[in-house]
Amino acid sequence: MKRAEFAELIKSRVLTLDGAYGTEFFKSGYGGHCTDELNLSKPDVVLSLQKKYVQAGADILLTNSFNANPMKLKKLGLQGSFEQINRQAVQIGRQAIGAKNCLLFGNLSSCGDYIQPIGDADFEQVVQSFAAQAELLADLGVSGFVLETISDLAEFKAAVVGIRSVCPDLPLVAKMTFEADGVCTTGSKADIFAALAQDLDVDVVGLNCSTGPAQMVENVRRLKRFTNKPLSVEPNAGEPVLQGNDLVYLDGPESFAPYIADFVDLGVAIIGGCCGTDARHIAMIKQLTAGKKPKLTDENVVQALTSRCSLAEVEPFLKIAERINPAGNENFQKEISAFNFERVKKLSLSQAREGADVLDVNLGIEKILQKEHFREAMLALDKINSLPISIDVQASKNMEVAARYYVGRPLLNSIRVTPKSLENKAAILQRYGGMVVLLAMDKKFPKSVDEALQIVEQGVEFLAERGIDSGRVLVDPLLNSIATGSLPENSLRLIKKLHERGLKTTCGLSNISFGMPGRGAIESAFLAQAVGNGLSSVIMEVAKNELQDVIVGSLYLQGRKPAVSGESQTRDDLTGALLHGDEALADKMVEDALQQMSALEVAQNVLAQAMREIGRLFAQKKIYLPELMLASQTAEPLFSRLTEGNEQKSTGQGKLMLATVKGDIHSIGKQIIGTILKGAGFEVIDIGQDLSKETIAEKVREHRPDVLGLSAMMTTTVGQVEATKKYLHEQGLDCPVIAGGASMNRELAESYGCHYCKDASDVVEACRQLISYN
Repeated sequence: MKRAEFAELIKSRVLTLDGAYGTEFFKSGYGGHCTDELNLSKPDVVLSLQKKYVQAGADILLTNSFNANPMKLKKLGLQGSFEQINRQAVQIGRQAIGAKNCLLFGNLSSCGDYIQPIGDADFEQVVQSFAAQAELLADLGVSGFVLETISDLAEFKAAVVGIRSVCPDLPLVAKMTFEADGVCTTGSKADIFAALAQDLDVDVVGLNCSTGPAQMVENVRRLKRFTNKPLSVEPNAGEPVLQGNDLVYLDGPESFAPYIADFVDLGVAIIGGCCGTDARHIAMIKQLTAGKKPKLTDENVVQALTSRCSLAEVEPFLKIAERINPAGNENFQKEISAFNFERVKKLSLSQAREGADVLDVNLGIEKILQKEHFREAMLALDKINSLPISIDVQASKNMEVAARYYVGRPLLNSIRVTPKSLENKAAILQRYGGMVVLLAMDKKFPKSVDEALQIVEQGVEFLAERGIDSGRVLVDPLLNSIATGSLPENSLRLIKKLHERGLKTTCGLSNISFGMPGRGAIESAFLAQAVGNGLSSVIMEVAKNELQDVIVGSLYLQGRKPAVSGESQTRDDLTGALLHGDEALADKMVEDALQQMSALEVAQNVLAQAMREIGRLFAQKKIYLPELMLASQTAEPLFSRLTEGNEQKSTGQGKLMLATVKGDIHSIGKQIIGTILKGAGFEVIDIGQDLSKETIAEKVREHRPDVLGLSAMMTTTVGQVEATKKYLHEQGLDCPVIAGGASMNRELAESYGCHYCKDASDVVEACRQLISYN
């Protein structure tokens, strides 16, 4: 099906998507460790389920290929069956549809690893994995794709890039999964996802899994501010509960009924079901959406720049910090050339404290840099969860690298209105998303305001023809220093005329005063007039508080209420140093503490206390996974140094062994827990995933851990936790066992004789208590 045809279809009526696969296979006794493998071993089971969904009225049936990408299948030991599993998934789907009027879409999901710097996966490897599966499914004749259950914004971007590299013409429904508060496990919020998805080459934006329909309605409202694309939802059938020894979803079809009208009103064009739903839910959705059209809109959306975890709305005003630029600083340029980005990170943190909304990042003389410099700079800033970034790069090849690896919606600085510059930068915007600074010049500076205005209008029109609307453009009128005899009158007139045409503007403020005495006064005076004429943002020295005061005052006088900054998490203690990954500062604070107490006391009473505070902040959702991981990685070598040579290894905290149970290859959560525990001073032994109870028992006997941690992400594998605990007891191996994972809860864990841990902070505290008790 062509994308234009699909767009007309979803305008005409709300479409019904199918329901859950994994939980339905599990209920039928076919959970296994890879439900996609059932395409080969039990095709009749897959066919039976899919026929039920078609008969219930599904307009779109998904192939049973959720896990069938090369990276995931390799983890499952099924890499040799990649083509067979996907081929059979399409054949079974076609058989299930038969003569019914139902579309078959290829189902794609996570590769199973977070992308660097949070995880170990390489962005390009993930791109190729999605591309390989999408190309195969397209060759087999699917009508489109549904990408779902993604919890990493970097993987979402890699998936879209990979799919579109091989299948530019098929419809793509792209979804992420968020908790009830609108935040995913890697710290990205639903609005950040929506802002990026609005730009990327996807046809429908959506949410699935994690919550029931009531919570999902609220998350859809969050999406709506930042995207006007058609939406899709797949809620769970409520929260799973323990029934006997199984986790089950009890919310029936009637639980969906009160929210269907809300979804339709919010522009949801495709509604299906995720975990716990079955054919009854799909029939209910079909019944309640019959004859309804989604309330789609072309209204303008809120424009914002984002990083992985930060969002800066363009309105009412953006302050873009300018100091990440080695111009005139030879040492800074040498550091960047040597791939040393410590100063870049420090300037990012300091300018955030000073009130910046966005960071302009310029790596200096590009001819002495390699493409890898731009990739590594983006990863370094992502690792410390920087503010949104303005990628200040001249060469298109370098800008493309930076935009490709940037996790979020950046500002590209900048485009000249020439065919080559416009074509190159427009292609980057189309592929990776973002906003752009459009210079008010072509090959040379304009001679008049009218000429500049004409040039800008040509550039805006060019971008609009390529799907980049004017809301994504910031026009730079190009200030000249008054030291050259140039008066700012023309710049101010141009700003006003652009504002009257609904175009946003920015400028490099320091240019106006270059070479002049009293630069602060000149900049303040010009800035006040520029804001009065409608200036939308400014690239400035944010440490100059007087300039920020001018912005606030000018906005108030215009009736444009300044944005209120959120509560800052910036701290000047050891906790703050760890959260920001400031190794030098953390090391200095530890050295200062060593002047007052022993190394073991510093480890136990200073460093461990800071990590406990970080765990508390994480549990309270005041920080998210990137900060937690960075803090733990920063603390780990400090613990190692403080405890070197100590007989009670790891500050006496104890030894932990971690494992994922049989049938479950998900290792992300376990890796996170291991990192956190190491950062808190524990000795950690990670023995892997998909492990039998016999293997786990053998390793417990070998390593004699103080605590064993078992992880089960899927509802189909939680029973292995119980089986492992019983087997350990039978073998006389009765060390305490903690259990966690997406499908585990307190009631279930305690019924298995385990201690339940909801998140990383729970694990650290539980381990301390268990080891102390024993």
